[in-house]
Amino acid sequence: MHKVLLIGDSSSVGKTVAAASLSEYLGWPSVQLDQYLHNTGDPELQLFPDGVENWDLPSNELCQRLITISKQAIAPVESLIAGLKNNDDAAIIEGEAIHPRLAESAVKTKGMASIFIIETNPHRLYKTLANRSFRFLNLSKAQRKTVVETDRLYGLWLKAEAKQRNVPLVLSQPWDSLCDRILKKCGLWQQGT
Repeated sequence: MHKVLLIGDSSSVGKTVAAASLSEYLGWPSVQLDQYLHNTGDPELQLFPDGVENWDLPSNELCQRLITISKQAIAPVESLIAGLKNNDDAAIIEGEAIHPRLAESAVKTKGMASIFIIETNPHRLYKTLANRSFRFLNLSKAQRKTVVETDRLYGLWLKAEAKQRNVPLVLSQPWDSLCDRILKKCGLWQQGT
């Protein structure tokens, strides 16, 4: 049976760091979905299809684009999961493009789990983005506001969809207990190697 953990939500909520820690604990490889989708070369799976970031667009438009990308990414993620070589393969797949419908399916499938890490507080999102990304700090004040608002709106949409679909949610903070909370919510606490 495949063992797959899907971790989703907006940018800068701790998905990648949590996935790396969980990968070490569980002994499962971690896949950064955003990079995987970028490597497909499909512009429809990119927030900025022409390759040029444009944070001057309205945040609600960018949020809708993230929602569309997550829908379009369902098939590639299913392909990635199906590509696991044998029944003993395992993977942690994390990224913004985990659609709640895919996460719901994972919750209902033996050997799979999914969770969304939620952060919708704009001040926390801003602080995290500022601490993690020089690119963010190089944006204008208005563009940084757009990034934060886009992440907040996308997080709110994911939170509502996840609740409707009975997909587990966990708050992003406190950081020091994030992995433990993910393991407990997903029923993976005893599976570490």
